[in-house]
Amino acid sequence: VSGGSLAVYSGCNVENSSYGATICAERNAALHAVASEGEVGFEMLVVVSDDSPPAPPCALCLQVLAEFCRPETEVHLVDTSYAEGKGGAHITLRFSELLPHPFIFPSMRQS
Repeated sequence: VSGGSLAVYSGCNVENSSYGATICAERNAALHAVASEGEVGFEMLVVVSDDSPPAPPCALCLQVLAEFCRPETEVHLVDTSYAEGKGGAHITLRFSELLPHPFIFPSMRQS
């Protein structure tokens, strides 16, 4: 996750025996940015996965990210082969292409 300050915040999956308590890398990175630096406007997301084609964020992550992303925020989906320079896939989308109708109360929308 990268915000207006251009700082980069990384995250990783934190698995838990109680699956509902598992935290995906996308939410981990987003909440790291908010908690550590107060970063609330994301300019770009990069999601790296072992899947080919690369996997997008899950629905729960997209809903959480909607609080901090603009519709035009760039989302880069990358598989590990591409990230390692060994071919693979890199897909660039706008956030609104992944979640066209987010659930956000008007009073909570970022300016």
